[in-house]
Amino acid sequence: MNFLPKIKSTLIGLAALMIAPGIASADQFALMDRVEGGTGAEVMLGAIIIEDADGLVLKNDYHFQLGLDALSVYAFVPTTHLVGDDMNTAMGNIEAGIVGKTEFAGLSMAYRFGLSAPTASGSMDLLGLADLMTNAYGAMADPANITAGLHDVLGIRSSVSPEIDLGPVFVRADIGTDILIGMADDADTAEVLLRVNAAAGFDLGMVQLAAESVNSFILTESEADPLSSVGVTAAFGIDAATVYAGVSVPVSSGLADVQGQPVVVSTGVRVGF
Repeated sequence: MNFLPKIKSTLIGLAALMIAPGIASADQFALMDRVEGGTGAEVMLGAIIIEDADGLVLKNDYHFQLGLDALSVYAFVPTTHLVGDDMNTAMGNIEAGIVGKTEFAGLSMAYRFGLSAPTASGSMDLLGLADLMTNAYGAMADPANITAGLHDVLGIRSSVSPEIDLGPVFVRADIGTDILIGMADDADTAEVLLRVNAAAGFDLGMVQLAAESVNSFILTESEADPLSSVGVTAAFGIDAATVYAGVSVPVSSGLADVQGQPVVVSTGVRVGF
């Protein structure tokens, strides 16, 4: 497909390595899909730190959700900023969809369906190329939402998320697919991503600790390396708000392409209404 090869060297060669925690939720996971119900708003700020780099990449995302009985509708607005000698800000693909959850004895099953609209800024002129690169860095900074940084792409997103609670211990998985449809005139096929995530942690009441692993595979490109990262997150409940801080590092096989080990730190807050 024509639209992915234009950025695939960035996403898989360099950009695939700098994968960061996403956004905290009431049931705290940083790297995992956002599948919590209810009404609320989240703001996240993440920074990609690379040794000897001339600047900094900041990822600033906004997540809004409205609870409607058994289902909730959400909107996700991603932005990415380059800070340093070359300053730039780019809007990513805005996503909207629904989330829901079914409860069983000792097990819950959350599900999500969303559409990622082709709103990412960028073009093939000089200024547009800066936006393309900025969004590519933003996409690789959040593997659960890599579709957010793909230019001229409509994403059809779906996932299921089983979770088991064993007293203070919780375990969760995400299994999902992203169908990426190129909207450019020369796009003639679609790409399919498979996302497989896992997390486990402890709920200590006011404090929640989680270790997470997130992995994305391009099923339609057999030679593409997976996008993988591991991280830890600590969350603190303050009345109706959840405040969190997280750290993650990439574990993709293309790590040798980067000078030094990239590290991503993030912080954010979610407020329920």
